[in-house]
Amino acid sequence: MMVFLFRKLTEFIRDRFIGRVIKDIRESAQLSSSSSTTITDRNRLIELIPSVLQKQLELSIPILQSTYLIFKSCEELCVLVKCLPIYADDFCQAIVDLLFKHRESCNKLFLSIVEKNDSFGTSIYSNEWVKDPDINRHLRTMPAFDAFIRMNKQEHLIHNDNNDDNAENIRFRQTKETETLLINFSQSEMNIDDICSNYKHIKALATIHESLDWLYCKLVHYFDILDKSLNDTKYLDTLTQTIVALGFTSRSMKQNSSHYNQLKLSHINLEIFSNAMKTILTLSYDILLVLFLEIRLHCFYYLSLFFRNTLNYAYAMDTDPDENIMALNRDLSRLQETLNSSLNEKKFSFLFQGLGFVLATILIRSSPRFSHISELGITKMCRNIFAIEQTLTQIRTVGDAELMRAHQYYELLYAIKPEDILNVIEEHGQEFSEQDYLHLLQLQYRSLPANEREHCDLSKYEQLVKIAFNPQIMSATTGESSLNLGKDIERAIVLIDRLRTTSEIPEAKLSELQRILQSDFFHAVLEVYEKIYETVQITGSPEVRANATAKATVAAFAASEGHSHPRVIELPKTAEGLGFNVMGGREQNSPIYISRIIPNGVAWKHGGLKKGDQLLSVNGVSVENEYHEKAVDLLKQAQGTVKLVVRYSPQVLIEMENRFEQQRAPRKPANSPINK
Repeated sequence: MMVFLFRKLTEFIRDRFIGRVIKDIRESAQLSSSSSTTITDRNRLIELIPSVLQKQLELSIPILQSTYLIFKSCEELCVLVKCLPIYADDFCQAIVDLLFKHRESCNKLFLSIVEKNDSFGTSIYSNEWVKDPDINRHLRTMPAFDAFIRMNKQEHLIHNDNNDDNAENIRFRQTKETETLLINFSQSEMNIDDICSNYKHIKALATIHESLDWLYCKLVHYFDILDKSLNDTKYLDTLTQTIVALGFTSRSMKQNSSHYNQLKLSHINLEIFSNAMKTILTLSYDILLVLFLEIRLHCFYYLSLFFRNTLNYAYAMDTDPDENIMALNRDLSRLQETLNSSLNEKKFSFLFQGLGFVLATILIRSSPRFSHISELGITKMCRNIFAIEQTLTQIRTVGDAELMRAHQYYELLYAIKPEDILNVIEEHGQEFSEQDYLHLLQLQYRSLPANEREHCDLSKYEQLVKIAFNPQIMSATTGESSLNLGKDIERAIVLIDRLRTTSEIPEAKLSELQRILQSDFFHAVLEVYEKIYETVQITGSPEVRANATAKATVAAFAASEGHSHPRVIELPKTAEGLGFNVMGGREQNSPIYISRIIPNGVAWKHGGLKKGDQLLSVNGVSVENEYHEKAVDLLKQAQGTVKLVVRYSPQVLIEMENRFEQQRAPRKPANSPINK
């Protein structure tokens, strides 16, 4: 009888009280019951919280009042779970309903901004890309966006201001992102209605994103408590409301900790709660991605206007920046002003990071759109780039090296002859791509007077550029070998110096690599490789020829008489050790060498090592001119497979053993068994 009464009472409270409470909370959240969005609803949705409330919430930027009201309603429902745990599932379902309806309202507001008025279902370019599932998935894997999302997730867990990006990683990301944009960007001319040109709409998009992101972060706290409460109901005690005294009233809730064990909350409802939060976050980041693309599409649009009128640069009368470039600068400044007041600092930096690289790439790759260009036209173009650089410096307060590259690219057109451009490649290396240099040569050729073009063999210079980037072309066309690895090694050494300041690779490893590249042994190998490369009779791709040369080089060293050339020996490190003894060292003014192979030991069974071998390196660490103790330590610390580089020097062994024999009376020589 008691069970029956309890069930009836529970149903009565659910039908009469719980339903009314949820209805009141929905009304306080000001949810519209209409499926259509009126102008009044839109104005209400876009309304911001009062500045006083923004201060109390310690927010650097305002959020939507509708989002704040939804949060307060969800928070109140979470606290009701604490007071009436037996109805937790009902309250959880009410939270889910609030979140889905708010997400729907924000999505309608978002679509009203990004969809074109003149055609149903057609959006501005940025949203067309974002709403395509395949493109959206690809854009979300772009390095900058992926890195930003990971950074944001870490911030939600732990406050961390460390920035582990280095110059090489950033440049790699920027290159990949720009290539993605150029591939997806329509080659047809853009119109003004293909971008969001209303700055109020840009501001609204930023505010919607920040509001939804804030809502998600706030609700994660309550979701975690409810999730933990499934295993331990004591966690319900931490469900408390935030107090904000500004006219937003909250119901007074009495503590009822003795009823926590009556909690009825299903895993399924919590999973639905989690999914509702994820839809909020997905929409939030879709909007951020639209903003990310929108800024870049603004650059595409204004530069496309600029490159429609390049004929003026053949007969330029002044060197003032182009009006379309000034329009781009004004647009970027307005975007900066709009977004700086609507997004937090890190998101603002994310949107504008790498913009200089995008602009520089467009400017460089669009050089074929000039039919020809005069000297004044070159100066005017350089002034255009400088004007853009000044604008980006004002936005990000730092200069942009990538735009300087674009500036240097067009300055190469000042060269009087094509040979000058080739000399720059020879002196400064390949600062641009092969195609970029070819476009430069072609533009310079088109800009020559007619009488000079007749005496200029463009194809010859194009071939020289191709050879500079692809040395194997010379072998294929002339039969001559242009292999010269010396310059490559020099560049590698310079790169190592750069990596010391920009990379996370340990200094010791970089130093050791540089030492190997500069060693006499390495240069001996290099010399043999180059000679074999010139003589090897192999047909096929450059990779096939290189592999054949490498194998022939190894064979040449292995077949050398007396094994006097260095050899690589790999021995397994077992519990018995390596099975050999070493003698000598820097303190004894002698090289370190193998003085004994222990019978039936690892080295003896392997058969590759012999008495009299000089030890050159252990696992890549050189021991030439090192102390005896260091070599022994390296051998003892080695685990798994030990890679030794040795050179057979029996004469040195004989001389050293004679010397030690003479000194045996006063002291014994250092003779360490490597058997540990």
